[in-house]
Amino acid sequence: GRERVMKLPLLGQLLWALAPVNQLRRGASSGVAPGAPVPDVLVEDVRATSHRAFVGSTRAVDAYLATRSLYERVAALAIPVDVVFGLEDLRVARPSLDGYEGIGNVTVTRVPGAGHSPPLEAPEAVVEVLRAATRGGGASAPRQL
Repeated sequence: GRERVMKLPLLGQLLWALAPVNQLRRGASSGVAPGAPVPDVLVEDVRATSHRAFVGSTRAVDAYLATRSLYERVAALAIPVDVVFGLEDLRVARPSLDGYEGIGNVTVTRVPGAGHSPPLEAPEAVVEVLRAATRGGGASAPRQL
């Protein structure tokens, strides 16, 4: 798709440099729930990222996930972990949450109406998760806010 074109050496650099704000906003729209407005701060972050950093981080994430899944990494931690998942996420498939089932140190919180960026889209839900975590006790049953 578009991300693959952006990784091309010359064409990707040119497209990145010339991309108008509305195109950046469209590209960033997969970071929020469908139909939700893309926060300006998200567009500004994309604009401030160099083409080299974009390509490098994309490849690094791909390599990181290819070696070991996130839930395998989380299971290896000796601390409680809260996974906050926007149910309208366009970047991470819902079935990927299945990997967290049965991991004793993990609580999965599903946030309706939020996409890939719950801290931007539903900050009150994320605050509630943080409050619950600081009240203690470790991982609990999956919950939906």
